[in-house]
Amino acid sequence: MSRLFMHNSQHASRGATPSTKCVILLICLGLLAASSSSAGPFKRGPKVAEGQTIEIKGRVTDPTGDPIEGVRIELRAARRAFSFHYRQRALFNPAEVFVHTDETGHYTIPWKWHKYYNDFLVQAVVLVPQGGTNDDKKEVLAQVDLTEELPQPGPVVASMTIENTDFLRTFRSFVATIDSGDERRVYEEQGTPDKVDTVDRPERTDETWWYFARGTAYRFEGGRLIEVDSFDPVRDFEQTAGD
Repeated sequence: MSRLFMHNSQHASRGATPSTKCVILLICLGLLAASSSSAGPFKRGPKVAEGQTIEIKGRVTDPTGDPIEGVRIELRAARRAFSFHYRQRALFNPAEVFVHTDETGHYTIPWKWHKYYNDFLVQAVVLVPQGGTNDDKKEVLAQVDLTEELPQPGPVVASMTIENTDFLRTFRSFVATIDSGDERRVYEEQGTPDKVDTVDRPERTDETWWYFARGTAYRFEGGRLIEVDSFDPVRDFEQTAGD
């Protein structure tokens, strides 16, 4: 009896018209959809209108949980797509928005949704001046990838813990000591030194600012520039310091 059923089905299929086949296909698709819905709900993306503002917020702390104030928080949005030049996926047309953490370590970044962007990264950074017309060096202290989180209509939480607080503390301490005209001028012209040697004397504090890659050292007595020494530049200093 099963053979007769198979024979009749094959015969009917061969004799079916194109319109009949379309109907059969639609019925099959409907049954497949019903089966999928019975197994569980479809995962649907949240509805975010073009130009709608999404809030990205969080708190920045040190490893002990204490808040860190005044840290620059950047949201970098870009379009990730295939690059024929590099023959791999790459980021195109990055856009950047930044704020600073408040005294409690909190921050909020408003972002207007645009469907063009599909790659999002939040970073806690320090901009280290390099002097003159050179771009500031960006030191990334912590980061969170939000590509899988966006878009969503509600606030997106991206809290971060800065593990390397020594760098932040050292940099801030150095900037806080710049209080003389000579020091400010050298800092603006040369940027952040690679190393600072300090000698505390009863009547003053003497410092030497070392710029190894440039082969220059600036000596200050009580904030007054007294000498500029030159030496053979250490070209691979940055690479050696990073190892």
